[in-house]
Amino acid sequence: MLRLIASRFSSSLLLVPPIPSTPIQDLPRVKVVLKKEPSVEITEPKEIWLSKKLADSGICSRAQAERFIEAGMISANNKIAWKNIKILDNTPIKFHQRNDYNTNKLPLSEHIKIWTFYKPRDVSSYIDGDKPTVFQFLRNIGFPNIEYYSVGRLDFRSEGLMLLTNDKDTAVALDEAASGLKREYKIRVCGKLRDEILEAIRRGASKGKKFRPMIVWANTKKTKNIWLKAILKRTRSRELRRVFENYRLRVNRLVRLSYGPYRLDGLKPGEYLETHLEKSLHQVMFYHYKAIAEKQ
Repeated sequence: MLRLIASRFSSSLLLVPPIPSTPIQDLPRVKVVLKKEPSVEITEPKEIWLSKKLADSGICSRAQAERFIEAGMISANNKIAWKNIKILDNTPIKFHQRNDYNTNKLPLSEHIKIWTFYKPRDVSSYIDGDKPTVFQFLRNIGFPNIEYYSVGRLDFRSEGLMLLTNDKDTAVALDEAASGLKREYKIRVCGKLRDEILEAIRRGASKGKKFRPMIVWANTKKTKNIWLKAILKRTRSRELRRVFENYRLRVNRLVRLSYGPYRLDGLKPGEYLETHLEKSLHQVMFYHYKAIAEKQ
């Protein structure tokens, strides 16, 4: 038995292949390939316009973004941006959703200025031939040498409160019918004023012609020259004069006393006073910006 195992073992040894005699340096070599890790490219933050960053993020269009920025509704790096500025593309931004539309807390640009100005009589509030203009008058009395805009108009023969501002959007917003701002006028008419005439004017009718309804009253109707007061939200060119002229009441003096929250109090013809945008107008400004943005 042992002889059989030994013979089998010796025969298996004989079947082992011979060790090659080739020198080790001549044997084929295995090529080891090391897998490279993907490189992470570190780039420096780039400057970008805030409006473009908002548009690229899909919040709104670029035009809408500029309106929202002007309304103080965008903050960059936790600071409200009052104008379109350049920021780093990794700067955190925030869009302030306005849910408190009925409050006076809407932030507005701090650069907005308002001037109340007593426009004298026989001065035009716009360029009209060779007539002297408000802009010439203000330049002659030392008004700040800046770009400014008038809020609405007063006709050549009228006098009283005019609002001036250094911001075009503010001028447009305060003059729009949508603002709902009331204007108060003091009017002196010559002629016979009857109660039925006042009632017709209050309804917005004047001898078959339609005008804007208004609040109007007279302190007395017993004198030849009668002083009235009228309150309405907006007037067309010479509208108040034409309303009374239809009843043969000649307007020989017309003074605007107030415009929204601003009054003529204390000012004399040709004088002006720098003031600020009243908080009661913040909502008017917001809806103006919102309406423009929605049209883009």
